[in-house]
Amino acid sequence: MPRAPGQVDEQKSTAILQAALDLFAAKGPRATMTEIARAAGVSKQTLYNRFACKSDIARALLNRRSMAITAPLDNDVPLETALASVAEGLIERALDHRSSEHMRALALVARDDPGLAQAVFEAGPNQSLSRIAEFLRRQDARGKLSVSNPKEAAEIFIGMALGHSHFRLILGLQPFEYDPKVHAAEAARRFVRAYAP
Repeated sequence: MPRAPGQVDEQKSTAILQAALDLFAAKGPRATMTEIARAAGVSKQTLYNRFACKSDIARALLNRRSMAITAPLDNDVPLETALASVAEGLIERALDHRSSEHMRALALVARDDPGLAQAVFEAGPNQSLSRIAEFLRRQDARGKLSVSNPKEAAEIFIGMALGHSHFRLILGLQPFEYDPKVHAAEAARRFVRAYAP
């Protein structure tokens, strides 16, 4: 079925983002828009119609990652279950070798592109932090938690979930040995107990 005028082909956008992710991991800031278009199987015009530059692609990648991690907060599930799912998503991505390569590559791209570091932080980690903080604010308003500073509480929760695992992998070190599901559930349980009304 033909697309309506102005309608974006999401499959092409997905192919572009995946190609960029792979190229950023392999080549860091040396990956070019031409290479991204070629790897995605799209024309350069199609690429530029969606993303004006590598910075836009990096922001889109981090936004997609953040939304996937925090998606459980949008589901109608018990509080502790939602937080455990988010913690597990954070841990799984931190422990994923390809994910740490991608984060290293994005850090390299950000270093060579003025303003990108802040944009990458805002689109990825800070968006996750903000979504968790908003979730905690809603739980406080419903009387399920007692959270006077949702952003600070979100920082504490993320720290409980991740510890230093992601730093170890970004630096190319072996992560600590633990079961992500068990650790995530424990982090959520202790967090909910600490902020109980």
